[in-house]
Parts: sequence; C-alpha cells; structure tokens
Amino acid sequence: MPFDSDFFHKLRVSKERLLHLLNNFTQGRILIMGDLTLDEYLIGKVEDISSEAPILILRHKETSKAPGNAGYIAYKLAHLGVQVKAAGLVGKDDEGKALRNLLKAENINVDGIFCDPSRVTVTRTRILGYSQPSFKQQIVTIARKSDEFPQPDAQLELAEYIKQQIASVDVIVCCDRGDGTMTKPVISAAVSAPQTIVSTQKHLERYRGARAFVLNLSEAEKSVGYTINNEKKLTEAGKDLFALTQGQHILITGTANGMVLLERNGNKHHIPRFYHDKVLDITGIQDTLTTLFSLGLATGASSWEAAILANLSTGVMMQQLGTKHVSNTEMKVALEKILQEKNY
Repeated sequence: MPFDSDFFHKLRVSKERLLHLLNNFTQGRILIMGDLTLDEYLIGKVEDISSEAPILILRHKETSKAPGNAGYIAYKLAHLGVQVKAAGLVGKDDEGKALRNLLKAENINVDGIFCDPSRVTVTRTRILGYSQPSFKQQIVTIARKSDEFPQPDAQLELAEYIKQQIASVDVIVCCDRGDGTMTKPVISAAVSAPQTIVSTQKHLERYRGARAFVLNLSEAEKSVGYTINNEKKLTEAGKDLFALTQGQHILITGTANGMVLLERNGNKHHIPRFYHDKVLDITGIQDTLTTLFSLGLATGASSWEAAILANLSTGVMMQQLGTKHVSNTEMKVALEKILQEKNY
C-alpha cells in the first residue's frame, strides 16, 4: 500500500480515536434526502439463443428489489445501527409502496417520503443472466422516471419536513442524481442546516453554503472546467471549488493514489487507497464513501478522521463481490491489519 511516512504516522497516532468513533456509530442521527430509487433485479439462466434476433433467451429464476441512490445510503446507515430518517418523493404506484416497505423493514423512518401522483417512482430494472450460478452478468438496465418537475405542493411539503427535522438530526445528507427531487425550495431547506453533506454529479453551485461535498475526480473536473492532473491544478481546483460552493470541506475520490480532502483554510490531505491491489468489485463505492464520511461527521469526527473511516469502509467493500454491507467490526479489523502490515 503506497503510504508515505507522515500519513502512516498520523494514522497510527489516531488509532484509538478512530476505534472510539467506530464504537459510537450507533449514536449518529442522520437525515438522508434526495433521489430515491427502487432497484429491481431480474435474474435468469441462459437457456438458448433467440431465433428472432441475436439475443439470449433466459429462464427466469429470481426477482429481487433493493433501495437505490438516497435509499441505498439510508439502507447502509441503518445496517450500521444509525438512527436514520429518509426523505424524498415517490409516485402513487406499487414501486413506491415497495420502496417504502423495504426501508421500513430496516427501521428507517419514512415519514419524510411523500407521494407525488403526477410522477412515477424512479425504478431501475437490471436484467442479469448466467450459465453458472456463481457468475451473473448484467445484460441491460431499464430505467423508469418522470421528466417533469414534482408538483409545487409536493416540493413545499418536502421542504417543510426538512426544516422541521434540522434540530433532531446531526447531519443532513443530500443525494442528487438528477431525478428531479432536489428542486430550489428543497435545496434551500437542506442547506439551511449547520451540517449538510452533498453528493451530486453536477451543479454544485445550487448547494452553495453546505458544509461538505463528496465528488469523484471526473465530477470535480467538470465543475471547474479543466483537467486536474498535478498538484498545481489540484490547488487551483480547490480554490475554484470553494469559491463555487462556499463549503468547508471537499472530498475528491478516484484520484491517482486514492482520494484527497481539501479544506477551506487551504489544507490538503492526500489519503492513499487501502487494499488497492485486492480489488474484486467497485459497485456502490461512491455511495459507501458518502455514507461513512457523513456518519463520521455526525458522530464528532474531524473531516480527516471521517475521510479515513470512509476509506476503510471502501477498502473492505472492494474486496467483496456485489453491493455488500460493511460493519464497524470489519473496519476495526481492517485498521488493525493495515497497522500490523507496517509493523506498527
């Protein structure tokens, strides 16, 4: 693992503090809001080649559903024992009912999920096929969503709910995937909170004043309008991103060596990727980073400590196949292993 000595020394010195934070995860109170998605998986065994077109014929074997996007983050937080509230919009349809029920089954508060009859619940149906059960290959994804903005009454109802929750949560997480939930009144309500963390793929300026932003390198480059390929460009990008967002912390993932945490005061922390040579699957990595970074801040971690916790979680997750849940016990073991490998 490509640690430099200064980073590793700081990691070693911070060990007990990081373990303390992991033990305190269940004290976190988080409102996750934004684009809620129902992920549906249709799985079949390859039976033949169609005579009508050069495509596979699958014999259906299994159907499963899971929360996606903001729902996925809420789901992961709940599995870590966090007190979670989910907020967003669904349609008046079976998919919306299924999504609410999946979240409620994990003890996630869904009082903030409102119905907009003018829209469908965003649903992504993934069709997977296999010849051997141990390896399933995704063939196609069918996306269902509305192009129209939510009804004004639904927007205001959601915004009012968010305002009412600010005093009862430690952190608000905004998950914007461009599906229409995050309108102007909803964003305004969210960024009025003292601790709002934003995960969005574009238009960072809409969230001006939020505390922290999590984005990948490609998203950062699109936001500033140039390639970030060296330290000088990274420093320049930091200034431009803070001017754009007026935030306090920006976590950029997917850099050459892992991730970098930028601070409004000019500090810059490079954080190397853990277990970079043992990657099996990167499914859900960005949402996992957002989950743990937000949870760290919610339970009193500094931005650097929160970034380390996020990095630990993804290091564990990338060694597993599929969108697995990561426990704080697994992260403790991973931290100990990293320190032992360096003989500390």
